[in-house]
Amino acid sequence: TQNTHFHLKPLAADSMKPNKLKWHLETLHPSYINNPLDFFKRKVEEYHQQSGPFMNAASVNKKAQLASYKVAYLIAKGKNLTQ
Repeated sequence: TQNTHFHLKPLAADSMKPNKLKWHLETLHPSYINNPLDFFKRKVEEYHQQSGPFMNAASVNKKAQLASYKVAYLIAKGKNLTQ
């Protein structure tokens, strides 16, 4: 199988026009020009499957950080900070 690597940079809304997508593919990914649409659909699906666990872990860390801030706030609120 072909080892594929896409840069996964988000494209601006204006860049989603067919002629600009074609230019992007021809300029930055010329080896993929002749691949069928199913190839790209499969790559998108693979990306979502791989990034799912990472995204879940990142959201858990955000929740833990928020809980930590809330606990620190409650501790600070309960202490006399002028002493």
